Amino acid sequence: METKNKSLLIIPVTCHMCGAEHIPHLSLQRRTMEAQNNIFGVPQYIKALPGKDFCDYNLIRVTICPKCFFSSAYIDDFISESNLKKEHPEPFDKAPILRHWLEGAAKRREKMESFLENLNGEERSAKQALASYTLAICSCNEVGKLQEARNEKSRDYSGMLRSVNYMLTKAELLMAHKKSQDAKKYAKAALEKLKEIFPYLKRESSIKAGYLIGMLGLYFDSTKTVGQSLNFLREYEKNNKVRAGTDEHKALVSSLKKMTEAYQHREEYSQSQLNGFNIR
Repeated sequence: METKNKSLLIIPVTCHMCGAEHIPHLSLQRRTMEAQNNIFGVPQYIKALPGKDFCDYNLIRVTICPKCFFSSAYIDDFISESNLKKEHPEPFDKAPILRHWLEGAAKRREKMESFLENLNGEERSAKQALASYTLAICSCNEVGKLQEARNEKSRDYSGMLRSVNYMLTKAELLMAHKKSQDAKKYAKAALEKLKEIFPYLKRESSIKAGYLIGMLGLYFDSTKTVGQSLNFLREYEKNNKVRAGTDEHKALVSSLKKMTEAYQHREEYSQSQLNGFNIR
């Protein structure tokens, strides 16, 4: 499979929900795009590097199964050559929640009717992209229900951070298209989801969530939320023996530094001073 855009790479994947094969997953190649993150860490793609083609990857990063419409921006949520050894959910005929998912495929198909012919193409309108993130959020929630249905001893709440990422990316897209009130609603929903799952998160996932809760608290002018976030990160550093060089250590050092600096300059993070979700 080849792409017209020199910055993209197509990886064929299989849907673990329904078994549909040869679904094109578009991956953005490294060192192809100049980007900057908003205050929540969502990238904004500015321009292509020399010799590469520009694309706003946020518009096309969600891969959608054309059969059951399971959707995700993460390749490890599908079956591919790179993760064949990964354990995936049981086939749908052995799990009621999967049957339920397939029964709802027709309704999901209706929502995507406007671009079925180019479902995983290299270009999407903002409207199509927003619909893809809605599907991704729904898919993420259903995977959580699937884990509960299979009576797993410990649900992987860290996977729900992906749902938060989808909400914040959708918020960024809405803000970029001058729909600020809708964007704020999704940012608020992300904060509520983070608060819901935070008690169940561990190690690196809890650090990332704690940091995001603090940044969202700054945006919504919640002194209490910001204080709780900072206290959590400081106590984590104090009470946990985190080995230097690990992903956990890197996440802690980076999150604590950025959260502390943001708090010291908190007036710059008020909605009146920001340009959308960006520092002016």
